[in-house]
Amino acid sequence: FDPDEIDTALAEEGIGCDLRALEPAWREAVGSVLAEATLTLPGGTWMQRGGKKGVHTEHLGHMLATMQWLPRTYRGAEW
Repeated sequence: FDPDEIDTALAEEGIGCDLRALEPAWREAVGSVLAEATLTLPGGTWMQRGGKKGVHTEHLGHMLATMQWLPRTYRGAEW
């Protein structure tokens, strides 16, 4: 829900949507599912931002390695 310049330009042209406008509905939908599961959405926690600009935590490397293992091990395999 953190639009970059491209997201903003697309929304202004009517091609994309305003990402910030999606957040309330997302929070309501996810909150409903979490409430049913007797869980709560953590608040006040730090979250990495800037992924669209290439700013990632070290965890991305581990996730990519895990996701790339299947096609590298079994050529032609698909998820």
